Amino acid sequence: YKHRDRTATDVQWALKEFRNLLLEVQEYERSMLYLCLTGTLPIYYRNLQYNIPIQVRIPWSYPYEPPLLLVQPTSNMVIKTSQHVDSRGLFYHPYISYWANQQSSIVGLLHIAKQVFSMQPPVYSKPSQLQP
Repeated sequence: YKHRDRTATDVQWALKEFRNLLLEVQEYERSMLYLCLTGTLPIYYRNLQYNIPIQVRIPWSYPYEPPLLLVQPTSNMVIKTSQHVDSRGLFYHPYISYWANQQSSIVGLLHIAKQVFSMQPPVYSKPSQLQP
């Protein structure tokens, strides 16, 4: 990583604040490795708590390039597309579009996603199939 100290600080901060996330190293194109935070983001929707499965991919040039936040539905979930989540689960928000490397952070992105998902959950349960 080009900016190791800032990346390490922000990752540690995210892991402290969002205890349902784990740090992983994932392989990317051409055998490049990158850091990911994988787990669930707790939200409240209609006074009930839900855990939204996500992955935050941290680019090599972080914090000068924003991380990608992806919703990763389990086998019994379906992505609900919206202005903030596409059919692949990629999260969109002005916080990402107007990323400011000095002010923006992984924790800031996670708080924004939590707020957005609490108003409009990005996944729903697949309808159960009835047995004949």
